[in-house]
Amino acid sequence: MGGVVGVADLIDCVPEHSSKWYVAGHYGFVLANARALPFVAWRGALSIRQAPGELLARYDLV
Repeated sequence: MGGVVGVADLIDCVPEHSSKWYVAGHYGFVLANARALPFVAWRGALSIRQAPGELLARYDLV
């Protein structure tokens, strides 16, 4: 069992970026509107996906 510590909007996928976190030769995700949340125990899953409606409603993020 893992958990959620925050949410962000994925706004772009780019082949290069000036961020210090970008690694050359790979695509990078551009995130915006990042919000920290108190730790919420939540079953993990691989891949990028929409946050479940139940989680968004719990923190009034809909």
